[in-house]
Amino acid sequence: MTDVMNLHAVAKSRGWAVFALADGRSDNIPYEDLDSAHRSQKWDRDNFLYLQIPPGGIQDPAEMQGCIDYARALHKAGYRLPDPRDLHAPDRHFPVHEPPVMRGDWRRQIRELAKGSR
Repeated sequence: MTDVMNLHAVAKSRGWAVFALADGRSDNIPYEDLDSAHRSQKWDRDNFLYLQIPPGGIQDPAEMQGCIDYARALHKAGYRLPDPRDLHAPDRHFPVHEPPVMRGDWRRQIRELAKGSR
Protein backbone atom coordinates (compact mmCIF):
# COMPACT_ATOMS: atom_id res chain seq x y z
CA MET A 1 0.00 0.00 0.00
CA THR A 2 2.84 2.37 0.82
CA ASP A 3 4.44 1.68 -2.56
CA VAL A 4 1.18 2.49 -4.37
CA MET A 5 0.74 5.76 -2.50
CA ASN A 6 4.38 6.74 -3.08
CA LEU A 7 4.08 5.87 -6.77
CA HIS A 8 1.09 8.21 -7.03
CA ALA A 9 3.00 10.94 -5.16
CA VAL A 10 6.06 10.60 -7.42
CA ALA A 11 3.79 10.83 -10.47
CA LYS A 12 2.30 14.02 -8.96
CA SER A 13 -1.14 12.40 -8.92
CA ARG A 14 -3.79 14.04 -6.81
CA GLY A 15 -7.01 12.52 -5.59
CA TRP A 16 -7.88 9.14 -4.13
CA ALA A 17 -6.54 5.59 -4.16
CA VAL A 18 -8.61 2.45 -3.56
CA PHE A 19 -7.47 -0.59 -1.58
CA ALA A 20 -9.25 -3.90 -0.98
CA LEU A 21 -9.79 -4.63 2.71
CA ALA A 22 -9.25 -8.35 2.10
CA ASP A 23 -5.64 -8.15 0.91
CA GLY A 24 -4.68 -4.47 0.59
CA ARG A 25 -4.37 -4.63 -3.18
CA SER A 26 -5.02 -1.58 -5.31
CA ASP A 27 -6.04 -1.07 -8.92
CA ASN A 28 -3.15 1.48 -9.11
CA ILE A 29 -5.41 4.16 -10.56
CA PRO A 30 -5.50 7.62 -8.97
CA TYR A 31 -9.08 8.88 -8.97
CA GLU A 32 -9.71 12.61 -9.32
CA ASP A 33 -12.34 12.72 -6.60
CA LEU A 34 -13.93 10.43 -4.03
CA ASP A 35 -17.08 9.90 -6.10
CA SER A 36 -14.98 8.59 -9.00
CA ALA A 37 -13.21 6.20 -6.63
CA HIS A 38 -16.56 4.99 -5.26
CA ARG A 39 -17.96 4.51 -8.77
CA SER A 40 -14.90 2.46 -9.77
CA GLN A 41 -15.79 -0.08 -7.09
CA LYS A 42 -19.57 0.13 -7.67
CA TRP A 43 -20.08 2.19 -4.47
CA ASP A 44 -18.78 -0.64 -2.28
CA ARG A 45 -17.66 1.12 0.91
CA ASP A 46 -17.76 -2.12 2.89
CA ASN A 47 -14.98 -4.03 1.15
CA PHE A 48 -12.72 -1.22 -0.01
CA LEU A 49 -10.69 1.49 1.68
CA TYR A 50 -10.56 4.90 -0.01
CA LEU A 51 -7.58 7.06 0.94
CA GLN A 52 -6.58 10.50 -0.22
CA ILE A 53 -3.18 10.57 -1.91
CA PRO A 54 -0.79 12.72 0.13
CA PRO A 55 1.41 15.04 -1.98
CA GLY A 56 4.61 13.96 -0.21
CA GLY A 57 3.86 10.27 -0.20
CA ILE A 58 4.01 7.97 2.84
CA GLN A 59 7.19 7.90 4.90
CA ASP A 60 6.29 5.08 7.30
CA PRO A 61 4.72 1.81 6.04
CA ALA A 62 3.23 1.32 9.52
CA GLU A 63 0.96 4.29 8.82
CA MET A 64 -0.67 2.46 5.91
CA GLN A 65 -0.87 -0.76 7.90
CA GLY A 66 -2.60 1.17 10.67
CA CYS A 67 -5.13 2.56 8.20
CA ILE A 68 -6.11 -0.81 6.82
CA ASP A 69 -6.08 -2.48 10.25
CA TYR A 70 -8.43 0.23 11.56
CA ALA A 71 -10.75 -0.12 8.56
CA ARG A 72 -10.78 -3.92 8.97
CA ALA A 73 -11.55 -3.62 12.70
CA LEU A 74 -14.44 -1.27 11.96
CA HIS A 75 -15.72 -3.63 9.26
CA LYS A 76 -15.49 -6.60 11.60
CA ALA A 77 -17.48 -4.66 14.22
CA GLY A 78 -20.14 -3.83 11.62
CA TYR A 79 -19.12 -0.23 10.90
CA ARG A 80 -17.26 1.61 8.18
CA LEU A 81 -15.06 4.67 7.99
CA PRO A 82 -17.23 7.79 7.80
CA ASP A 83 -17.43 9.73 4.58
CA PRO A 84 -14.92 12.58 4.99
CA ARG A 85 -17.15 14.96 2.99
CA ASP A 86 -20.22 14.60 5.18
CA LEU A 87 -19.65 16.41 8.47
CA HIS A 88 -23.15 15.53 9.68
CA ALA A 89 -23.21 11.85 8.71
CA PRO A 90 -24.83 9.63 11.33
CA ASP A 91 -21.79 7.33 11.31
CA ARG A 92 -19.30 10.18 11.75
CA HIS A 93 -19.20 10.19 15.56
CA PHE A 94 -21.43 7.58 17.13
CA PRO A 95 -20.69 4.96 18.31
CA VAL A 96 -17.22 4.35 16.94
CA HIS A 97 -15.51 7.72 16.98
CA GLU A 98 -16.39 9.03 20.44
CA PRO A 99 -14.75 7.65 23.56
CA PRO A 100 -16.96 6.25 26.30
CA VAL A 101 -18.13 8.63 29.01
CA MET A 102 -18.75 6.32 31.98
CA ARG A 103 -15.97 4.40 33.75
CA GLY A 104 -17.84 1.14 33.32
CA ASP A 105 -17.96 1.76 29.57
CA TRP A 106 -14.20 2.42 29.52
CA ARG A 107 -13.58 -0.86 31.34
CA ARG A 108 -15.87 -2.74 28.96
CA GLN A 109 -14.18 -1.19 25.92
CA ILE A 110 -10.70 -2.01 27.20
CA ARG A 111 -11.79 -5.58 27.97
CA GLU A 112 -13.26 -5.98 24.48
CA LEU A 113 -10.22 -4.50 22.75
CA ALA A 114 -7.86 -6.71 24.76
CA LYS A 115 -9.95 -9.78 23.96
CA GLY A 116 -9.92 -9.01 20.21
CA SER A 117 -6.14 -8.64 20.01
CA ARG A 118 -5.37 -12.22 20.98
